[in-house]
Amino acid sequence: MYARTICGEVGRTVAVSLVALAMTAASARAQASASLRPSPQVSTPAPRASANARPDDAGAFPPGPLPPDVLRPGVTVRPAGASCILRIASDRPITYSLERRGHRRRLYLDIDGKDLDIPATWHYDAGNLAARIVRTASASGSAELEVEMDRPLRYEAWLGDDGRAVLLQLSPPQQRFVPDNRWDRVTIDPGHGGRDPGTIGPGDIQEKSITLDVATDLEQLMLENGVDVQLTRTSDTTVDLRPRVDLGDEFRSNVFVSIHMNHSDDPAIHGIETYYFTPKSLPLARDIEDALVRSLGAPDRGVRRDNFVVVKYAIEPACLVELGYLSNPGEEAHLDSAWYQKRAAEGIMDGVLAYLHDRPREIERGSARRGGN
Repeated sequence: MYARTICGEVGRTVAVSLVALAMTAASARAQASASLRPSPQVSTPAPRASANARPDDAGAFPPGPLPPDVLRPGVTVRPAGASCILRIASDRPITYSLERRGHRRRLYLDIDGKDLDIPATWHYDAGNLAARIVRTASASGSAELEVEMDRPLRYEAWLGDDGRAVLLQLSPPQQRFVPDNRWDRVTIDPGHGGRDPGTIGPGDIQEKSITLDVATDLEQLMLENGVDVQLTRTSDTTVDLRPRVDLGDEFRSNVFVSIHMNHSDDPAIHGIETYYFTPKSLPLARDIEDALVRSLGAPDRGVRRDNFVVVKYAIEPACLVELGYLSNPGEEAHLDSAWYQKRAAEGIMDGVLAYLHDRPREIERGSARRGGN
């Protein structure tokens, strides 16, 4: 019922204005500034029909007055509407992995292709996006790109050109709620992990796996909505209870949410419960419970008070959500499905944003008691 290490925001403005190899530094800066200047004439790629339908090269690089900035043979970057797309091509099929680890504003793109001619470091700045990109050598000998951003960004990568190119798209968040940046820090705690599997359903589904999946979805949704977010674990690792609380306090969180699944000896019992301990946490628990019931359509089993460690000792308002009963076969099947996990993440996010939006004065007083930012 409790766990996750820190994963954070994907920063705000993406980077790539490179030192061109046969030019003076002044000339290189001038050309990068001219070629990367945003233009309203650059069209945005057409919406994708499904998660599996990726734009081809023509869609990823729409026609327009701005030519791609060629950083090396096979490496280009250019604006695409409000987004920016980095394309790395090879003359043979390549594979890649993309992950965020440790720092909230860093992405790591690992590309299997030792012969790729990729610059060691470059910057991209198009006004609305900025980032620094550094190439390092991974343990496998492939090319690893560290993308460091200055604010939360949406990101996506996919293969193009029949698997011979990888494209990384970075986009500004599409905010439904614009938070006050002084008070918009959230800690998400995926319950259990590592040697502690949590409860296990009749279909052998482990609680620790679902909590991590939901927390990962929730983290991305929070980032897209401009919320500074961290996770108490980002993989199947063991994290003790008090260190989870300490992570939230050290982050100066406004909200701490621990994600769990329930269990009962009666397999017919199912539904959502949200727990709190201190009176200041009750409004948060109510907002999250209401939003989850709306999002999932599951029975409302109410907001309850209990002295779970992660809600009892947190300085900030904290609650523990039980998204359903793994002991109920039907609810276990729902909780193990990607679409239900995404709906659960959306429900938690809606509850947290309702709390942050409706109670800014309460949040400010709570932060002031901790000494502010």
